[in-house]
Parts: sequence; structure tokens; C-alpha cells
Amino acid sequence: MPVARRFSIGRLVSSPFFLGIGALLALLPAGPAPHRTADGQALSKVRTIPLAGPVADSQAEISGLAGRGDTLFLLPQHPFRMAAGRAEHGLLYALPKTQLRAFLAGRSEGPLRPRPVPLVAPRLRERSPVYQGCEALAFGDGAYLTTEAVADAGTGAMRGFLFKGDLQEDTLRLNERRRVTLPPQTSTHNMAYEALLVRPRRVLVFYEANGRNVNPQPLAAAFSPALRMLRPLAFPPLEYRLTDATAPNAGGRFWATNYFFPGEREKLDPAADPLAASNGSTSRHAPRGPVERLVEFRVKRRGIERTATPPLRLSARPGAPRNWEGVARLRTDARGDGFLLATDQYPRTLLAFVAASGGES
Repeated sequence: MPVARRFSIGRLVSSPFFLGIGALLALLPAGPAPHRTADGQALSKVRTIPLAGPVADSQAEISGLAGRGDTLFLLPQHPFRMAAGRAEHGLLYALPKTQLRAFLAGRSEGPLRPRPVPLVAPRLRERSPVYQGCEALAFGDGAYLTTEAVADAGTGAMRGFLFKGDLQEDTLRLNERRRVTLPPQTSTHNMAYEALLVRPRRVLVFYEANGRNVNPQPLAAAFSPALRMLRPLAFPPLEYRLTDATAPNAGGRFWATNYFFPGEREKLDPAADPLAASNGSTSRHAPRGPVERLVEFRVKRRGIERTATPPLRLSARPGAPRNWEGVARLRTDARGDGFLLATDQYPRTLLAFVAASGGES
């Protein structure tokens, strides 16, 4: 009977075959390859957070996101429609950030159900001269909210209105007598004031269309916390649409959602886009497809500047653009900083998370 040879792990792994396999494995990337466009630009993965309840319906038309303490507020474009005929108030929605963190960390399953938050503003009604929809929400010493209404029926140019209120006992009450008018910066159809942020001594409101060919001198309207008008701040040209902004950090840095739908090419008339080349792309002209990205800015004393931080471009399905209308920062337990994003009704109501690093989320 033949004698079996003793098996040696050390002899096996030191053989030329296994040494060659090890050398090949060392050349492979340590993790999954990042999402990239055809021209090599890195794409940030978008992780969807499932929702339940009325806010999950596309008719909610989420128009903005804002954080206050450990709560995320979702602003429908038409809060009074969400109240289902209760004329005394409209409805916003709120989610505890603890629920969002738990879902992202895999400690809980969706869908998440935002709770309703009453909006008390008796003078704001459908087809009111100062209200045809809500656009942005931000918190500071109080709550600030913008609405839009038609300024010129011929061109469809929109003006905005900035209101101040208070959030008390989970109810947002607007002081409708404390409001300021935001005149249109262009005659572009259906473009209004889509974003605002609050600094210690200033409230800044941002216009939607800031491209070179439609708005040669874009400005951020500025007000004191008491809504006294201050000198506006110059805003750098930004092609396509600016749809929302995060709260600024201590250094005045904030991010804005920047979206382009190809069907608006004629209306927005995009100029050459310098940000298209920021990640190495050779194309600086109006894209054929949609653009979904986050762009970082910094508030300075006399103006607002774009930072050197490259934009975060969002991964998307071909032929399925997402109209991101809301953005807010979120610090997660395990993955550091990130962004919460929300769409209006196109393609449907979506709440999502994107890692701030721009990598896989």
C-alpha cells in the first residue's frame, strides 16, 4: 500500500503557481470601481430612502429640505393641498434624523413615515397674490419661508416673497405681515427664488436662473433677521437651475443643488459650463443629457464665491432624470457627512442620501 505524502500548507502557498496568483491579485483594485461617466468623471452613488404616507405621493411635490436640531423638515410646494381641505392650516412633514441614521446604518428597515407638521398662515391661499406655491425653508433665530407668484403674465416671470415665522410645539406659524417682496431677476418663464440660508446677521435668498445668457449679473438678496433689506451679494454665474441650498457651516460654506433638464435648453440657453471640466472632462458646452450635481459655495463679506471643491455629480439611470428640489446636510453614525436630497414629482417623490466624499454610499 503506497504511503501518502504529508500535506504542507507552507509548501503549497510558496509554490510558483500561488505566487503568480498573488501577484495578479495585488494589481486588482481593493474595492469596487467608482461610477464614472463616459468622459471619466466620477459619479456619486445615490441611495434611495423609501417613504410612506402622504409625502410619498408625487403630488406632494417636495420643494425644499431644512434641518432644525435633530429633525429634517420636508416642504411640499403646496402645503394647503396636503391638508385635505382643512382650510385653517397647511402641512409640512418631519422626520427624526435618528430614524434616517438608523436606516442608513442598516439598523432599521423602511419605509420611513414622516409626521405632519401644521403650517398656520391664514392669508396664504391658492391663487393668492403672494402665494402660488412654497419654494424654500430655512431655520435660524426663527423660521424663514419663500413663496412664489406670477409677476408678469405675458412672460411668466415670477417674483418671490420671504416670510418669517416661529416653530413652536411642532407647529410652524408665519407672521404674514412680516414679509418682503423679491423682484424677478430675469424674464425667464417660471424661475423664482428657490433657496435660502440663514447666517448670524443675514438671511440670503437665491434666484433659480443664474446662467450667463439669462442672468448676466446674478445676485443673492440679503436681509437682516428682522427682514430689513441689506445690500445684495454678487453671486457667481452658475449654468442651469439652482434649486436648494444647505445650511452654511461656521466658515460660510454651503452646497447647492444644480439641475439641468434637456427639455429646458431653449429656456435656460446654457453657456459654456466651466464646471463640466472640473473633473477632467474636455466638454465645456451644454450637455445633451441631464445634469444632476451639488456645487459648493462660500459666503464672503461682499459676495459669494464658488470654492475649489469639485462638484459632486450624481449617478443616474439613462433617460430618467431626477428633479432634485431639496438638499440638507446629515452627519451619519458610521459614514461621516452626507447629503439628503429630495425630488418634486419628477420622476416621483424620492428621498435619498449621497456621501459627502462623492464615493460609494
